Amino acid sequence: MRQVRAILYATVVAAVATCTGPNWSLAQVLSDYKVDDLETLEWLREIGQIDEDEYERWEERFIDSIITILEPDSNIRYDEPAISSTEERSDPIVRLKHGLHHRVDESGPYRQTYKLAFGEGKSFSAEVNLESLDQGRLTCRNRLLIARAGRSMVKVGDVDPSYCGGLVSGSHPIFLKSKSSDQSFLHPSKSRFNGVQLETGFSKTRLSAFASFDRDTVYSATAFGAQAVREFGGRYRAGTSFTAGQIRNDDSGGSKKTATAGLDLGVSSRRVLGAIQLAIDNQRKSALLFEVRGNRNSPHISVWHYSNGFFNPFGAGTANSDTREVYVPEIDLTYRSRQADETGLLVENQFGLTSLDKTSVAANWWRTGDIEKLRFKANSTIKLSETEEVSLLLMTGDDDLANEGHQIHSVHCTLSGDIAWLGRFSRSSLSGHIRSANDGQTTRTARSIEFRFRNRPEKFDLDLRLRWFDPDQSKRDDHYLYLSLKESVNASELLRLSVLGSTKVGPHQKFSDNSILRIETAITI
Repeated sequence: MRQVRAILYATVVAAVATCTGPNWSLAQVLSDYKVDDLETLEWLREIGQIDEDEYERWEERFIDSIITILEPDSNIRYDEPAISSTEERSDPIVRLKHGLHHRVDESGPYRQTYKLAFGEGKSFSAEVNLESLDQGRLTCRNRLLIARAGRSMVKVGDVDPSYCGGLVSGSHPIFLKSKSSDQSFLHPSKSRFNGVQLETGFSKTRLSAFASFDRDTVYSATAFGAQAVREFGGRYRAGTSFTAGQIRNDDSGGSKKTATAGLDLGVSSRRVLGAIQLAIDNQRKSALLFEVRGNRNSPHISVWHYSNGFFNPFGAGTANSDTREVYVPEIDLTYRSRQADETGLLVENQFGLTSLDKTSVAANWWRTGDIEKLRFKANSTIKLSETEEVSLLLMTGDDDLANEGHQIHSVHCTLSGDIAWLGRFSRSSLSGHIRSANDGQTTRTARSIEFRFRNRPEKFDLDLRLRWFDPDQSKRDDHYLYLSLKESVNASELLRLSVLGSTKVGPHQKFSDNSILRIETAITI
């Protein structure tokens, strides 16, 4: 049973992370505000901390799965794992998962999700994720097949090769958005690169190459690239990579070609890890990433710079969460980029003031054009006993250093501990959160208080949340109480059932609009 769970709990990390890639920027802002609910994500959009594109990209993390929403003891779970092809197990494993999402005022589900995952030891794994909205046609969100043999690997489907820290390729903006259900399996709705990726190695050299073709109802995008990385002396690495692509407007016939080359240098020792990555596009515009990461008591420093006009729609490196609009006149394409004309610095350090605490501090400065922004953050967790702890997060910043009145703040405090009389499987927590932001004219302040109770014996998993949320202190009647109750049952080693019910109660909250029932069934063969 433990082997099965370990396998099931480890390929959507390999598979989905490969499909979607890392998103350092929004992970950073969500961590700053300690976001673990959809309401706060919506609040960040309303006050301008994230734009609509970033909201849509991350909204699904909170509505996609019962497990994702109520994962225990974590700030945010970005992806849900499935079947790991790295687990030492030879017999094949198949997992089928079906999710139903109901609103109480509708006779049928407004959303259904289907997931099929297959794994056979280290050699092979595959996954496909389907979705149906409002009882409409079934569409494919993503799919991936991975085959391994020795040091070689082949990926087919929604690949996302990360070259040169993302500067050359990886995690690029999804600008092919208007996809029809008829083309969804060949060109899934959440794909970035849609094609084949090859990786192999010999001696101390790693080689990788990919080719991709994707399209929507207006545009088509073709890209290919390669990377070679070699280690020297056990401590140093050097790599080079390139990506070339073309985006075409199929309606007008216009096209835009791109090409980016990169250099990746790194050093590692017992005390420090360092890397510098440089990319240049075909217009001789450049991008630079520099990172030094020490041991637990040493600072972590990241520096990044994207020159004005650097253009690589097939890559995305380290940057902050605010995005800028990029317009490509040759093909009449508009998309949003986090990297465009940004220079930034992040310094953070982890340490312990005493033997009972874990503390981290961070400073983050960045500039886009003439706008400079700044963040300071401190986070500390103190052990009160073997089963009880208190955590405190403080964040303050300025969204426009040159002008008055753009300050933002976040304070979060949580007290958590086991409930002794219910045994070691039970845990409760009480949290309070205050967030505020000023746009130069008005200040928006949101407050929330949450109680959470979890009970996790061997075959059952009960999770109760009660959260009072007030998104705007200037309004008297926009507050509400959010209630959710989840129960999961391991009916056998092969079957798991999860049910979640949630609702909102408040002056302007209708029970029929805000009450949702979610049912998930997971079968392992």
